[in-house]
Formats: sequence, structure tokens, C-alpha cells
Amino acid sequence: MSMNNKPDPENTCPYTGHKDLCKEHYINCPKWVQVVGYNPNDGTEVNEWACADTWMPILMVENSQMQRQTGASVDSFRNNVDKIFQLALGRVPGDTPPEPDPKLVKGDS
Repeated sequence: MSMNNKPDPENTCPYTGHKDLCKEHYINCPKWVQVVGYNPNDGTEVNEWACADTWMPILMVENSQMQRQTGASVDSFRNNVDKIFQLALGRVPGDTPPEPDPKLVKGDS
């Protein structure tokens, strides 16, 4: 884990179209950010400063993992609500619902 908040002296800046070195203006650069957390690829602890463009692939992987976890949680929640609803109606989960009784409308014989 690195706590270095200075860019590599050889890195060029994507913000300037790689015309400048990052070390020349990183202090005032809006893209120079610190990320603290865990690397979603290998689980190692991260506490580093780098260009936001450098962090994008890692953050996109993390975002995809969070979306999958959210989808799984919503699916599990839906299944539990459905079970509770079926039990409240007096049905065993997995049974097919009974056919509704036909209703007579006035004038039918």
C-alpha cells in the first residue's frame, strides 16, 4: 500500500493531451484524486493518489460488482416477499394458484 501523493516523474498528463508532465501541475489538477478502499480485482488495500483517468478501469470493475450484488439482493428480496404473500393467501410456495370462480353478472342465466 502506497501513501505517495506525488505522480511518477515520467507520467504525462492526459488532461493536457500528454503535452505536460503530471509533476508540473498535479497539485492544482482536478483529476488528481485519492482513492481509499480495496482493489476489487485482488482484495488488497488501496490508499493512493493518482489521476482519475488511471482509476477509471478499477472503479468500473467495482461498480459492476456492486450492480451484480444489488441485483442478487433484489432477487432474493422478491423471492422472500413472494413466499410471504403465498403463505398469507394460505398457499404452499410453489403451488399453482387456484382458478377463480366465474362470477355471474346480472342478466346471465
